[in-house]
Amino acid sequence: MVIETEATDAEQLAAAVVRHVSDAEARITVAHLRDRRFLATHHCAVDGTDETIDAPVSGEADRILLHDDPTDQRRLWIGAGPQELSIERRRTYRPARLVDALVWSAVLQGVDVHIIPSTGSTGPADDAAVITDRAEGLMGH
Repeated sequence: MVIETEATDAEQLAAAVVRHVSDAEARITVAHLRDRRFLATHHCAVDGTDETIDAPVSGEADRILLHDDPTDQRRLWIGAGPQELSIERRRTYRPARLVDALVWSAVLQGVDVHIIPSTGSTGPADDAAVITDRAEGLMGH
């Protein structure tokens, strides 16, 4: 619930709601990135493009963290099923933008996806990471 005593009209209330939602989303993002750092030390999270692609292919992804940069036009090749992803061109696969292919695979597998801002050198390599299903025991999911 958003309580803004200064909000005197719908426009001010809408701005307060946007601030509240943005703040809540930022806290969730920070928690996911903190979890990734902790879980990586226990071999329950990976980052970088290759490892991020490998996790949904092997069925080990629990949550995928991705930065969706519209200028990033890297491609993956996708097959008929959500675990059919390849960096290499395959005759029966079709091309898709890397982020779109990973989100498609995750949604069809019931894997959580969280879009993150670019985190530079403090975040996951290539702005892509996966918390694996091995993390369940450590995080109590």
